[in-house]
Amino acid sequence: MVTAMRRAARERIQPFEPRFRERDGGTLATIGGMAIPDLVQEARRRAGMSQAELARRAGVSRSTVAGIESGARIPSTRMVERLVHGAGFQVSVSLADPDPATDAMFERTLRRSPRERLADATRVARFVLHGRREMEKRSDGRK
Repeated sequence: MVTAMRRAARERIQPFEPRFRERDGGTLATIGGMAIPDLVQEARRRAGMSQAELARRAGVSRSTVAGIESGARIPSTRMVERLVHGAGFQVSVSLADPDPATDAMFERTLRRSPRERLADATRVARFVLHGRREMEKRSDGRK
């Protein structure tokens, strides 16, 4: 089982072309394990841009940006690079050796019940959501 998980982890770090996964009953494109809609939207938000501004800078229509961010459109890697660059960022890809602690983490996770894993995932999701809200408050000048 650990070998299969390690193989899956290796496949996730080959982000040169979009891959596809299921999410919310539909197919979602990913690059390097991150959903393309999330990657583009995160770059745009960090730059403090609207979809229209990013579209203008990247030389595409606002509906193209909206379609990519919603997951309705699956862009090429070149288009993702163009959008991220338009937001003032760069897409960087690198390969790394696997972390020796990964096998132990997989083993511990697999020993947990589905209910325990779901509870952990829920706690992480709440933590991330709280962190994003706090960052938004700070960027808006609120405390």
